[in-house]
Amino acid sequence: MALPPNIPTSFVPASSSAPKKFNSDYTGAFGFFAYGVFVLVMIMAIGVFSYKKILKAQLIAKDNELAEAQAKISPETVQTYVDLRNRLIAGKTLLQNHIALTGFLSVIGTDLPSSVRFGTLHLVAHSPQKVTLEADGSAANFNSLAVLSAKIGEAGHVKDAIFSRIGISTGKKDGAVSFSLSAVLDPSLVVFKDVAAATALPVTPVSASTTTP
Repeated sequence: MALPPNIPTSFVPASSSAPKKFNSDYTGAFGFFAYGVFVLVMIMAIGVFSYKKILKAQLIAKDNELAEAQAKISPETVQTYVDLRNRLIAGKTLLQNHIALTGFLSVIGTDLPSSVRFGTLHLVAHSPQKVTLEADGSAANFNSLAVLSAKIGEAGHVKDAIFSRIGISTGKKDGAVSFSLSAVLDPSLVVFKDVAAATALPVTPVSASTTTP
C-alpha cells in the first residue's frame, strides 16, 4: 500500500541541547519596592503630624503656665523692684563721683615727715579722676624737704609733684626752708568707692564662748 505524500518517510526528533529563551519581567519587583516606599512615606507623615500635635499641646500648656504666673505677679510689687533698681543705680553713680579726703589725709599723716609742715592746702576737683593739689609749707631744712620728695615718689599716690619757690623762710629759725608744692592725686586717694575698698576692715569671725561667774 502506498503512503500519502504528506507523511514523511523518516522522523528525526529535535535536539534537546538547543538554548531556551526566558523573558525577564521586573514589573512585580518594582511594584513591591514602590509599595514599600509609599508605606514608609506614610509612616513618616503620620509621625510628623503627631509630633506637631504634641508640640502644639506643649506650647499651649506653657502659655497657660506663663499666663498664670503673670496673673500672680502684682504690678505694685514690680514697680517697687523697678524703683529700688533705679535708686541703687543712682546711688552707685553718686558714690563713683563722690570725693572723699579720708585716703588723702591718711597718706599725708603717714608719709609727711614730722619736720615738714603745710601752711596752706588747696584741693581742686576737676573730676573724680583728676584732683589737683596746691600747697605752701615749710621744712626744718633742705634734708627734710628731700625726704618728703623721696616719700612722695615712693608711695606713688601723689603724681607729677613739682616743688617751687624754695627758699629760706623769713622770720623763722635758721635753716628753715619754705616751699610750694603742686601735684595730681591718684583717684584711689579721693574717690569714695576706692577709699572705702582700701580702708575696709576684714571681717573676723566671732566664736561663741561661755564665761563662768
